[in-house]
Amino acid sequence: MTLGQIQRRYAKSNLELVERREFSQQHASMIHKSQDSSSYQNLPSSYSLLSDPLYVNCSQLHSIRHDLDCGCWAFAIAEAVGDRFCVVTQARINHVMSPQWLISCDKNDGGCENGAFDTGLQFVEQVGLVTESCVPFQANDNMACPSYCTSNGQLISSTFKTTNSRLFNVTDMESVQTSILKSGSIIAGMKVYRDFLNYKSGVYHHVAGPWLFNVGVKIVGWGVQPGTGVPYWIAANSWSSDWGMNGYFFIARNQNECELEMNMWETTPLLN
Repeated sequence: MTLGQIQRRYAKSNLELVERREFSQQHASMIHKSQDSSSYQNLPSSYSLLSDPLYVNCSQLHSIRHDLDCGCWAFAIAEAVGDRFCVVTQARINHVMSPQWLISCDKNDGGCENGAFDTGLQFVEQVGLVTESCVPFQANDNMACPSYCTSNGQLISSTFKTTNSRLFNVTDMESVQTSILKSGSIIAGMKVYRDFLNYKSGVYHHVAGPWLFNVGVKIVGWGVQPGTGVPYWIAANSWSSDWGMNGYFFIARNQNECELEMNMWETTPLLN
């Protein structure tokens, strides 16, 4: 994909971020509370869900998808929720979740054009998600919310719900690491600048170019760059495996790069 193709393709697929001026007021009740510092003493310097042998069979975790300029916010939520169900059940519940279901059915968000994690996660808590095999991705926000699986015509009688969705405190990134270790991928949003479109490898931090739009991603681990000692997050984008490092990227950690760390969310699978 060329730079121009990426910019044109994703300029409309936007995510509503928690802005600095809104942070303390609008989301104070949903901020993840800091844990006792003793729980952080055993955090490894690097960790990736992708290389953890416990989760080698998690279908959603190991796939990079292509949002086709439609609903990056829905992809981030659906992918992280699918990962979390697989991680906390040790692959007993192992499904790719449907972003199209969110795009078509969550009427408090904007379909392909835009969305927000707080309202999207409220939908997952109240209504739930269905699998990709039930409602496959169509890159279409004109599709009515289905009562039957569009793939096979079966009645949608149950969904996968979550609970306790929370925004992490930007000053407590150890809580994010602990959540990844225990429960799986984190939902995150970030500002996209022009130089991010050219990303190929290494640890990204914004150097030059204007802000273009926002994007939803998922965080699957962290590490430290050899030689420089720069800490980073391991993230999965939904711009296909042709972008970045086969669809993944490293981004600077512990400095709120591109406002990523003030836009990190977790949600807990509701198990019957």
